[in-house]
Amino acid sequence: MQLEQVKTAMDATPKGANVILEWVRPCKVKKSVTDNITKSVRMVGRTQIDYDNQKAVQEKRENGDLPAENQGLSWGFFPDYDNEPWHICLNQGVKKTLEDGTPNPEYYKVTDSTTHYVRLYNGTSKNVKAESHFFRNGQEVTMEDIKTEVLASEKDKPHGDCFNCKVENMTRIHSESEWMMIVVGQVKQEKVAASVPVPAKVLATIQ
Repeated sequence: MQLEQVKTAMDATPKGANVILEWVRPCKVKKSVTDNITKSVRMVGRTQIDYDNQKAVQEKRENGDLPAENQGLSWGFFPDYDNEPWHICLNQGVKKTLEDGTPNPEYYKVTDSTTHYVRLYNGTSKNVKAESHFFRNGQEVTMEDIKTEVLASEKDKPHGDCFNCKVENMTRIHSESEWMMIVVGQVKQEKVAASVPVPAKVLATIQ
């Protein structure tokens, strides 16, 4: 997706609602690998919420898993947090502070070379699992097929309470309320009465 497309999708997405999120990104591979290996992810998640208002985050602050207070972004910056709390920017190679320890104004400038990210959060349903697929040169493969070619960081592992995806890698932000009700609700009771179809892959992820 392009940045303007993401902005349009966010304007149409209720804040904090469970929505379908999809993205495709290149995998991190070893230097000797020449094949194009990518990872496709579909999940139910949320956008535009306050990180500190999440129950999981509050519990981690209380038990010491997280600092008692928010430490701010470890990298990047919000170009317009009040209007776009989902939007993070990063200027690769630009230092955050100057040699005297003061903030570097160049770090916080949005330019043509700035990389844009979408800030995403886990969904509220524990019954809907994220679905990942790997591809080599457009053909689907398993992690077992590519385990010797990708870096260890590519092995499936739980992400945090908040994570970021490059705007250019996003392929879907879907917020149709009736359709989403089917995904996160009691499927056995609701899917028959639904007037919109549920994709097979989404049904397959529901436990």
